[in-house]
Amino acid sequence: MLCSSRALRVAAVVGAFFPALTFAQLEPSAVQQVSVGYGSTIPDSKSWNAVVAPNADIVAFQSDATNLVRDDFNEKTDIFQKAPSGVITRLSVSESGEQANDSSEKPAISQVEPDGTYAVAFASLATNLVNGGTVEVRHKQIYLRIPSTGKTILVSRGLQGGYGDADSIDPTVVSVEAGAKYMVAFSSKAHNIADDGTPAGGPNDNFLIRVAFVTSSGTVLKIRTMKGPGGVLPNGDMLSPRFSGNGEKMVFVTPASNFGWSNPQSYRQVVLASKQLGSFQLLSKSSTAETGSGRSEIPSINFDGSKVAFQTMALNIFNSSSSQPTYVLYTAGESDLTVLNTDSNGVRRSSALMPWVNIDPSGRFVAFHSG
Repeated sequence: MLCSSRALRVAAVVGAFFPALTFAQLEPSAVQQVSVGYGSTIPDSKSWNAVVAPNADIVAFQSDATNLVRDDFNEKTDIFQKAPSGVITRLSVSESGEQANDSSEKPAISQVEPDGTYAVAFASLATNLVNGGTVEVRHKQIYLRIPSTGKTILVSRGLQGGYGDADSIDPTVVSVEAGAKYMVAFSSKAHNIADDGTPAGGPNDNFLIRVAFVTSSGTVLKIRTMKGPGGVLPNGDMLSPRFSGNGEKMVFVTPASNFGWSNPQSYRQVVLASKQLGSFQLLSKSSTAETGSGRSEIPSINFDGSKVAFQTMALNIFNSSSSQPTYVLYTAGESDLTVLNTDSNGVRRSSALMPWVNIDPSGRFVAFHSG
């Protein structure tokens, strides 16, 4: 998530490689580049997918650059963090410091506890970040790195040891019990990782959202499968999970049609799940509660779960004829969605090249790419 003035610093990570970044209600702030080469040199390649800790000035991102830290010789996309001190550290390494033998992506960072502990989750094709297990065919796995202890934990582990037998992607993480445990959610097609007797993603072998509970000492206690109303498996992929700050709410994307609404064209829809209420709420809908008539995706949720920003191509949500992506904001208790990417003349502006939208933890600012 992008956090108020720190969002501008994260924006500097992408530099001129991406379209312009636009910030709704952005307060003035000094721009600071996050991805700086070792010894204040210019990075020799691109950095992207930056995330900021909800309550601290710590940035995690992925990068192809080989000069952000000393002795980076694996020639793979790695996960890095930049601390408030300005020091950049590589996170996609083993506990002994061994460099990843394949690429890593999509970092997610938990809140920082009062004692300074936090964790960064990421997906990786590397097979040398933890000990044990063999891999005949490489699949993306989910890892959790705890910087304060130097632990690297395989989250998507097989029930009988080893690795998940299919891809696991796009993690989100929150700290629970004051940092004693972490809750990690991710999308996965793996058949051998869930402890709840759900081996596969239904008849179509869909991506399912798995929720793992991991101790700070490195034990994966259990992995559960997120199911639809009545405990049914979704009849479509479940993608892009994003926790609210305490993990009580989650927003995700699915083309499924068995969550309590019809979706005859199987467009991806944005859904808000509430742990306390045990409910699923369709957010990408028209004012008359019709399911979005185009795909909706890239959700982002604020810390208390009261606001969700996402991108949509559904023309019926705003009775629009625009072919450009629309960035919208859902606010709990309000019946209508808010369009974010319109200028003073009412013209909708967005970037089809690199669609992206992110809301800060307070819910006061939303960042998105615009043309």
